[in-house]
Amino acid sequence: MDIFKYSTALDRITSIKVVNIHRHHGAIDAVDAVVMRGKSQLANPYPMHDRSDTERSRVINEFRRYLFKRLQDKNSPQYREIKRLTALYKKQGSLTLACCCKPKPCHADVIKSAILNLSMDI
Repeated sequence: MDIFKYSTALDRITSIKVVNIHRHHGAIDAVDAVVMRGKSQLANPYPMHDRSDTERSRVINEFRRYLFKRLQDKNSPQYREIKRLTALYKKQGSLTLACCCKPKPCHADVIKSAILNLSMDI
């Protein structure tokens, strides 16, 4: 199973939200994980060199490859954090991830996809 692909229908019914940390109207303690650079093991280590859509796509795709490799190592901090968030999602039935990119496409969408797919396997 490709853990980074999920159906559009599944995306519409899921209870995993990705919110902008600067615009989130709920309390910050309602956020389950902040996935921004410097704040998380799941931060995107690939900085954008400009604000173009092409550059945004590049860094998201780089992150997708990076996370896939990191999830192959069960001792990596990224594997442990994805497993923790997956277990939390299964327990709560919902999850809120925060980054500073939303509503634009974001590496947190890749994290969301991985959690959704792994939640089907736990």
